[in-house]
Amino acid sequence: MALFNDGPINRTDELLQFDSSAMDTAALEGVDTEAQIANAQTAIGVEILTFLLDNEPADPLFGSATGGRRRRLGTSDVVVTAELKRWHAFQTLHGIYRDALGHQSNDRYEWKFEEFGKLTRDAKWRCLGIGIGLAADPMARAAAPQITMVAGGGSAGSLYFAAAFVNASGQEGAASSATEATVQEGMQARVTVNCVPENARGWNVYAGISPTSLMRQNSTALDIGAGWLQPALIVAGDAPGEGQRPSFHAVQNQIVRRG
Repeated sequence: MALFNDGPINRTDELLQFDSSAMDTAALEGVDTEAQIANAQTAIGVEILTFLLDNEPADPLFGSATGGRRRRLGTSDVVVTAELKRWHAFQTLHGIYRDALGHQSNDRYEWKFEEFGKLTRDAKWRCLGIGIGLAADPMARAAAPQITMVAGGGSAGSLYFAAAFVNASGQEGAASSATEATVQEGMQARVTVNCVPENARGWNVYAGISPTSLMRQNSTALDIGAGWLQPALIVAGDAPGEGQRPSFHAVQNQIVRRG
């Protein structure tokens, strides 16, 4: 699962599973959907941080409940669970219909505005009731890898590459976006990573002929300073994972260990 700070929790196409006409409405009424996605995430982030500060535990792993550690962390260790993703989707849709309702006082969207407001409140309390997922050693999503061409015997053609960082426990963060590279005959791609998080202890490289067919190329995590050279044939490995699962769930006045 991705971390809260890795980027947008939901894409515009993911909102359509909850309201198939939302994007058409936004286009018709001039609503900036990307801004609504960002605004909803910012608002939820404030609510989550407030909740975590109010329920900061006195735990052997986390130390005394002073709130100072949480203020430093912010939401950087929050894992996007299914409940949190649903909360964000409804809050975004509520914002879209709020703007559409306010456009020239168009009340045709009032029912959906009120309905998504109710769904947002329900999803919020369900998420907080289940608990906010936290990663003990959060691994941020990797930036897109750097691709350079060197002389060699790689396969010619267009390939896509992505990277993901690994922490000391071997947990992999969310993979980067895929970077396209055109490899010429007699050349091969060399992949390296940048913007390395302080707690990263290695990285994995993914490659494929399309952004949706990426496969892991290394059997063990690569050293942070090491590059990866494209072989003659792409290895058939695992697809990128979804990121870290929660180590704990923060609930009302306590933290419960999860898996």
